[in-house]
Amino acid sequence: MKYGFCTGFASEKPFAIEPDMLPAIKEAGYDFVEFPVMSIEALEEQRFGQLKKQLEALDLGCTSMCNLFPGRFSPYRESDKQKIEEYLEHALTRASSLGTVKVVFGSGAFRTPPQGMSQDEAVRGLAAFCSSTLAPVCIRHQIKVLIEPLCDQECPVINSVCDGAGLVRKVNSNAVGLMADFYHMQVNCEDPRALLENKDIIEHIHVSNPERGVPAKGFDSYVKTCLEMLRQEGYDDTISFETKNSSDIASPLALIRKIFD
Repeated sequence: MKYGFCTGFASEKPFAIEPDMLPAIKEAGYDFVEFPVMSIEALEEQRFGQLKKQLEALDLGCTSMCNLFPGRFSPYRESDKQKIEEYLEHALTRASSLGTVKVVFGSGAFRTPPQGMSQDEAVRGLAAFCSSTLAPVCIRHQIKVLIEPLCDQECPVINSVCDGAGLVRKVNSNAVGLMADFYHMQVNCEDPRALLENKDIIEHIHVSNPERGVPAKGFDSYVKTCLEMLRQEGYDDTISFETKNSSDIASPLALIRKIFD
């Protein structure tokens, strides 16, 4: 089992890359840091080089990244295809150089369909995009993309673990898998048993208490139920905390290790 900490919501300016966070993540005992892909892609070359050297000096991994796409592109617009391909090539080249092997595809603004497009049309469009554009780039960089179901407040398509599993199976590529975020599951009142029904393709987990709270003193009952289900099923892949800023990021790691280690 490998444990990570997401910087996106925890940084002082959401989704900013803040190198000062990294020593604390390492000191707390995490195996890897999980950056937003879109923020890593946007860094100036010098800053990216400095960040890479800092990770190497700390011996801190970057196994997974999230927030794959910015909202300025759309997978439903043919006119965006070349721009998306160029963005992905640059972003995944950088991700690969940091040792990243998984990227999370949530990106609610990016995958929100245009007005008037039906759910079925949107899912077909996403499946076609994953097959024709996303999977080939990921294969080239030896990175797996993991579909993240989002709560319906953030995106109107692919809202449940079962929705995400359906998309993964529709695409049917070794480069495309599934992840589960307990925050989105809980907002949508999703039955935790969806984790069991799709355990064969879930390869990453995001954990937080409600409202992206830091579970420093204990897990919310819903989150605890989900974690216990995963433990009972022998889940031993990656888990990241995706929480808001806190001075105590070591306590959540200690709590989760009591469940899995």
